[in-house]
Amino acid sequence: MSLPRPASAEIARAARLENAGDLAGALAAHEAALMLDPDNPERLAGLARLAGRMDMAEEAARLWRLVLLHRPDEPEAVDGCARARTSSRRPVVQ
Repeated sequence: MSLPRPASAEIARAARLENAGDLAGALAAHEAALMLDPDNPERLAGLARLAGRMDMAEEAARLWRLVLLHRPDEPEAVDGCARARTSSRRPVVQ
């Protein structure tokens, strides 16, 4: 399945930004791609991965659950949900 051109351009931009260390910019690009292609489980998974990397555990878990709605047997999504739940329960060290 080919992505609409604007969504694929946003995904490429997200990858460039993430590789450059601009996680906030990458997040915005992933969100833009998802808005253009909202039912695409790959876009949801990409956003979930980045949310997890950014310590946004609740958002990562929500996104992984959406991936599971599309692909109930997706091992990465099952694992991602578990990791996000574990991360959200970690005590905050100050």
